[in-house]
Amino acid sequence: MATPEIISQITQATSNGFGISRDEEDMRSHIFDTENIGIIYKDGVLSGFATTQAFQEMDLCYLHGIAIGSTGVGTGSVLLRHMFLESGMNRFGFTTQNPTMYLSAKKTTVQIFPNPDTEPDAETVGFGKKLVAHRKGYFLETMAIMELYPECLYPTIPTPKDDSLWRWWKTMLRVDSGGKSRDGIVFVGKIK
Repeated sequence: MATPEIISQITQATSNGFGISRDEEDMRSHIFDTENIGIIYKDGVLSGFATTQAFQEMDLCYLHGIAIGSTGVGTGSVLLRHMFLESGMNRFGFTTQNPTMYLSAKKTTVQIFPNPDTEPDAETVGFGKKLVAHRKGYFLETMAIMELYPECLYPTIPTPKDDSLWRWWKTMLRVDSGGKSRDGIVFVGKIK
């Protein structure tokens, strides 16, 4: 059960992970409007969480929300892998502005679309459309969603070390000269 103390800790970890203050009311929807929650602790402190929903008709685990505070390399991948495997589904999906999320999911999955090297097939695009059908924005066949968010989720979009990934990412999200975007990407893939 998500006690007020846990909600407060999740809010703090989320604020640390995004670099922008989040309020508890916003976190409540990411916690209570889902089916499963995973919480990760480091040195006795809640350092991250993830929530998922099952889409049985697509055999897909949808990552509804995730935030990892500054806990070190690999924490997000461990939590993602756990949530995906526990779901019992063969596919996963999520939306993000953060290339670190893409890289974490890529480590824990067989394949992920879209990606810089391969266009998504029609079935994958169809899954992406279904996942974001209830959300604001304009879905593109590239699996980018224009104007998905009312504002950028980060002070600036996090920059990956890989220059070619960053060029692709900036194009997909239409990152402006200030490093911001209101766009998102929906990813769909197969779980290892």
